[in-house]
Amino acid sequence: MKKPLNNDGFTLIEIILALVVLLVIFIPFLKMFSSGYSAQVKAKRITIATSLAREKMEILKSNIYQIPQPEEKQPVEGFIEYQREVLVFPVSGEEDLWLVEVKVYWFERNREQNVRLTTYFLER
Repeated sequence: MKKPLNNDGFTLIEIILALVVLLVIFIPFLKMFSSGYSAQVKAKRITIATSLAREKMEILKSNIYQIPQPEEKQPVEGFIEYQREVLVFPVSGEEDLWLVEVKVYWFERNREQNVRLTTYFLER
C-alpha cells in the first residue's frame, strides 16, 4: 500500500507568487516615502532661506533713520549653502519712497533657487 503524499508545505511557485504580490504592494510605498523625504528637504531649505531673508530685513528695518544700502550677493555667515543680497530701488513718482528687496539664493538639483522679501521704506 502506498503512503499518501504530504501536501502540507508550499511549492516554489506559490512562494514566488507571494513575493511578487508583496513587491507590487510595497514598491508604491517606497516611492511615496522617497517623495516625502524630497519634499521635506525642499521645505527645510525654503524655511531656512526665508528665515535668513527675514533676519536681514529686520536688521534693515531697525535702522529707521536711514535708507538701506544695496549689498551684493555674498555668502551668509554660518550658512555656506546660502547667499544673500539687498536691492534698493526708488519708487517712480514718489520722491521719498524706496523699494527694498532681500533675496536669499541656494542651489538645489543644480538649479539656483531663491526666496525674496520686499518692503517699502519712507525717507524721513
